Amino acid sequence: MPGTRKLQAALEYLSMYGWAVLIIAVAIAALFALGFFNASGFVGQQCAMSGGFSCLAYSMAQNGMLTIGISQSTISPIDVNGVGCYVNSNEMNIAAPYNPPTNEIHLQIGSNYTFNAQCYDSANVPFSGAIGSVYTGFLAVSYINSVKGYHELSTGTIVVRISN
Repeated sequence: MPGTRKLQAALEYLSMYGWAVLIIAVAIAALFALGFFNASGFVGQQCAMSGGFSCLAYSMAQNGMLTIGISQSTISPIDVNGVGCYVNSNEMNIAAPYNPPTNEIHLQIGSNYTFNAQCYDSANVPFSGAIGSVYTGFLAVSYINSVKGYHELSTGTIVVRISN
C-alpha cells in the first residue's frame, strides 16, 4: 500500500527530530544546572573614584571587609581620616584608619596606601555574603588637604566579587 510508506516515512521523520529536540533540551538543562547561564558569573570587578583618586588592587572577604589600595593624585598632599563602603549613596559609614596617635594616613602626591573598610548593606548593618557573590556599592574617602587645611570628601563606586 502506498499510504503506509508515506506514513512510515513521516513517523521516522518525526521520531528522528523528536530525539534531536530531546537531546538539545537535556543539554540546555544541564548547562542551566551547571550555572552556565548565571549572569553574576560574568560580572567583572570595577572601581571608579572621583577627585584625584584611583583604585588599585581590591578584594572583599565574606564578612564584608574590603581591602583596597587607593592612589591619590590631588594637587597637594593629604591626610586621609576615613574610608567608607556602603550600598546606599546617601549613607555614610566612614571609619578612621587605625594609625595612632592621629588615626590619619598622610599621602604625598602620587603615593598610595592599602586601606581596610567594613562595607554595609541596605539595612546599614555590616555586609556578609557567600564566596563568589558580588557586592555593588559606593566608596567614600574623607581627607584633609594638608596645604589648605580644608576637609574634603571623594566618592566612587565599586563592584567586587567576594573571595575568601
